[in-house]
Amino acid sequence: VAKTLLAAQGHVLQAAQFPLPAWSVAKVLAILQAANDSAGGLDGWKPIQWRHVTAAAAQWLISLFELFEDGVAWPKSSTKARAAFLLKPSTTPDDPLSFRLLTILSVLYRFWAKCRLADLAPLIAAWATPHLFSSVAGAGAQDGWVSTSIVFEEARMTDTPFAGGVADIWKCFDQVRREPAIVAAVLAGFPLAL
Repeated sequence: VAKTLLAAQGHVLQAAQFPLPAWSVAKVLAILQAANDSAGGLDGWKPIQWRHVTAAAAQWLISLFELFEDGVAWPKSSTKARAAFLLKPSTTPDDPLSFRLLTILSVLYRFWAKCRLADLAPLIAAWATPHLFSSVAGAGAQDGWVSTSIVFEEARMTDTPFAGGVADIWKCFDQVRREPAIVAAVLAGFPLAL
């Protein structure tokens, strides 16, 4: 890890640690009450079932979340995921590589992540660029290919030479080396508690 970071020195963003806001019952209740009818995890709960949590129960959840962020281990049941296979468009089900594997974590873990993702919006906005089509609210792969298509179409209409390239990391999540990624994130100001 140290060798990788030394090689990347000067290319890795370095910033002060982003201050996480304190938990609030109002924020937790707002996120719980906005839950939709998405898939449940191995815990047997569906997010929509948590819509009617009381303020007292939300305070109890906050106490749990604070323990986890202070380093107490998450219960093993909350870090295990249910796997669901989603067939990719324009593929056939007889090919195992035609499926996207979706991992569905516990509702407890997903609500914690949703709360903290909202808190990280200013940090994400600090490094987001107009060319980023993931990890930012309101942007996705479709935005990337549409904007690229528009640029290419304009070049074609004005007889301007153009070229394009595509890079895709096959099975991306299996390829990421966690240690350097975590160190780089912490150097860039990502909160240690997360």
